[in-house]
Amino acid sequence: MCYNPYGTRAGYSHSYAQKYLDMRRQVLLAQEFWDVVGGSGTYHEVLSVYQEVGNEYRHLIEKVAPPL
Repeated sequence: MCYNPYGTRAGYSHSYAQKYLDMRRQVLLAQEFWDVVGGSGTYHEVLSVYQEVGNEYRHLIEKVAPPL
């Protein structure tokens, strides 16, 4: 899974996935996933690109959906 909304593997608590998958042997989460897909360091590179794009387009995003 390319994203882990629970932050850590230990904190992961999506009951549907846990019910049907062997989380320890069948599932890669966040950094584990990205580093397998693109090699070591890919996760941090993806985060860096995400931050760069977010910063570049922040003003457009805020026009459409102003901060709460």
